[in-house]
Amino acid sequence: MTQLISPLAGKPLPAEKLVDIQSLLAAYADLQPDPTAPSQRVAFGTSGHRGTSFDGIVITPSHNPPDSGGFKYNPPHGGPADANITGWVQQRANALLEGGLEGVKRMALAEARTAATTHEHDYLGAYVADLGSVIDKAPANGAPIGGIKVSAKSGWFAARPSGTEDIYKIYAESFRDDAHLRRLLAEAQRIVDTELDFKEST
Repeated sequence: MTQLISPLAGKPLPAEKLVDIQSLLAAYADLQPDPTAPSQRVAFGTSGHRGTSFDGIVITPSHNPPDSGGFKYNPPHGGPADANITGWVQQRANALLEGGLEGVKRMALAEARTAATTHEHDYLGAYVADLGSVIDKAPANGAPIGGIKVSAKSGWFAARPSGTEDIYKIYAESFRDDAHLRRLLAEAQRIVDTELDFKEST
């Protein structure tokens, strides 16, 4: 099987490929879609099974570039929404555009936050807290998954055992520069080596 790799892989993105954030924000604030132009009408596609078993709308570009962002609809069964659902949403959205958004109800953010229908839910915390019950062993050899992560204002590093080889893997990111990243990696390596030497001696 031939694997296609982008010629940009592993290289800094060329200037012409970078997103112009100011233009993007200006377009969001100043431009309105023209429902008579097919390319500007609401159209649903499917991005496949996401495994999310709740009913709701998610506003996100997901893995797409910012100019390709949009809405995702997650039906209760967790799979892709059926065409009869996305078709209805698509038709209703385009009808609202054609009507100048006359049927769209609006509410101030402060009012929405205090509405009886508004509830806060820590999705990230609940997700992370439950990981241990579903992912606690490496798929390849059944070895327990463990490791450490150290975070700071200027960067972070993480170290964990490989699930396929008798090695540790170290990941790091610096929010400063390459020299700082090298220092992070060196410190992570020192900590891992010290811990491994301690375990061997006990």
